[in-house]
Amino acid sequence: MNSKAPQWWSVPQAIVWIVGRDLAVAERARTVGDIDALETWEEMPAQPATPPTGEPPISQAAALGELLRAAIVGRIEIRGHYKGTDESRPVPVQSLRAPRLRDYHPYGPVVADGFWSHSPGDFWANLWIKADKCMKRWPGAARSAPVVTNWVGRSAPPAFVSWAKRQQRAGIIVTYGSAVEAMKHALPTSPGRATLRAWIKDLPDAQRAKRGTPPPKR
Repeated sequence: MNSKAPQWWSVPQAIVWIVGRDLAVAERARTVGDIDALETWEEMPAQPATPPTGEPPISQAAALGELLRAAIVGRIEIRGHYKGTDESRPVPVQSLRAPRLRDYHPYGPVVADGFWSHSPGDFWANLWIKADKCMKRWPGAARSAPVVTNWVGRSAPPAFVSWAKRQQRAGIIVTYGSAVEAMKHALPTSPGRATLRAWIKDLPDAQRAKRGTPPPKR
């Protein structure tokens, strides 16, 4: 996997990010198939996060509308398959007369034109949104990132440094657990992962366990 390739989020993942601004929770929402399923998802934030931009928090009920409006004005791009069968392409949200974003069984979230009672006319399914565009439109909470600052040193593998800096710019604290998970994406080859694993292992316990998941017993 190319470390520079865009990371794609499903509609439920984007909603979870807009509400909670927590990257780890948004990543775990990949298993949520439908918008309605977020109502009973155990990790859905109970309270919306306060954005660092001075804008008001966005509730779960309002997040879907915010996502669709951002696509209509061109702040984000939604990609999908026309009627679930065509090749993936940008959904022409701006040219639709009355775009709607909702669940449609068995496709899950779809973008459709107008209201319908049973089945839509034109619709796009298998929807994906670039994660970095979501995080840029709805920035994470402004927080200090001491672990990132400590880890981005000259001894760190370059691919990991690039990944950690992207997290820092988004206001996300890098924890030990997220760093271990990042090995799979930042360093796609086995030798690369082994290098990063050895580098993390040599970090002082106080530094690598400062926030987040504690290091496993060795």
